[in-house]
Amino acid sequence: MTLLSRKIILVLSGKVQVLPLFTLFHIPHSFVIKIQNLTKKKLKVIRSKICVDSLKKLHMILKLHSLTIQLNLTALKRRISESPIADKSPLNDDIEMIHEEIRQISELTKSFLKIQQFPEEP
Repeated sequence: MTLLSRKIILVLSGKVQVLPLFTLFHIPHSFVIKIQNLTKKKLKVIRSKICVDSLKKLHMILKLHSLTIQLNLTALKRRISESPIADKSPLNDDIEMIHEEIRQISELTKSFLKIQQFPEEP
């Protein structure tokens, strides 16, 4: 699954100015053509939108998988508590460590969404 699998159609935009140069008798003898490219601004906006959309998708994917892992760890902890194993503390310690790592990953993915607060147009 690719996060950037979308088609983007970019229309180039710019500004063209034509300035005539006149002789002493007010007859145009040449023209100065000034072309201003405005596409770079649009590219920055498009890139920032793609980044924000990708980070949203990444956040949702990581959140979904971390919740699945937490659910499975809870079920595993319940099975261990019901099993006839004599020394359950090392297993429970490992499960708690995995829970803590998943919580840290969840906190990190929350910071992804702060990027949305950047202004849309630079």
